[in-house]
Amino acid sequence: MHSSFLQRNRILATTHELAALLKSQQRVTLVNATTGLEAAAEKHLEQRITHDTAFFDFNLVKDSQNPYPNSLPPLDIFSSYMQKVGVPTNVPVICYDMQGLYSSPRFYTLMRYFGHSNIRILDGGLKKWLAEGREVVSGPQPEVTPQQGDEFNYHVAYEDKFIKELSYMHEVARDLLANKENSKHQVLDARSVARFTGQVSESDARLRRGAIRNSTNLPFTEIKNEDGTFKTEEELLQAFKNHGVDLQNSNRPIIQ
Repeated sequence: MHSSFLQRNRILATTHELAALLKSQQRVTLVNATTGLEAAAEKHLEQRITHDTAFFDFNLVKDSQNPYPNSLPPLDIFSSYMQKVGVPTNVPVICYDMQGLYSSPRFYTLMRYFGHSNIRILDGGLKKWLAEGREVVSGPQPEVTPQQGDEFNYHVAYEDKFIKELSYMHEVARDLLANKENSKHQVLDARSVARFTGQVSESDARLRRGAIRNSTNLPFTEIKNEDGTFKTEEELLQAFKNHGVDLQNSNRPIIQ
């Protein structure tokens, strides 16, 4: 297995690593990036890893002019929010979510898109941290006081590489419909089988059931363990292979 596939230690931080980092008093910014959990902001105040762990609210940091949910937020909204909650661009970040592994990868992608490259995901999140009996705190969020030298230089760093516009996806969908086996892209859908096949309605009434025709379904539950950690690199490769996803073909990029 080639470590370059996942670059695990560059993307993920173990609970042991985080505990050692906090003990060493090296500066790191923790961000709770939980969404999809009722009253997540309130639960953050009841149970978080450190007093100054920031909470990223996906419901506030969004494009309110876009009719579709989960759209990319404008740079000014993202940048001002990150400054408000105290997440500098020149300090390492470790993000987590309460469910173990759910929305933290989405926050990771946003941070990379907006120019913060020194970020990792806590493998297993708060779920694993608690299961190991590690210390947590509660109480009001302390007032954010920027330290000398803090920078908030958020900018669009990966505009064409990371995010594709809806108009582009329309072209991809037409190509996928006409050329199932030889399409220019591989479209990967990480939702549950029931949502992918349209057996259940979406939680947002604005969204229709079903999926892009000829796209590939690899439910995100198949890439994680019961404790909320990512599966091994060998298991991940096998999961992609089982679902017919070609990771080696650079001529057919993957859109998720």
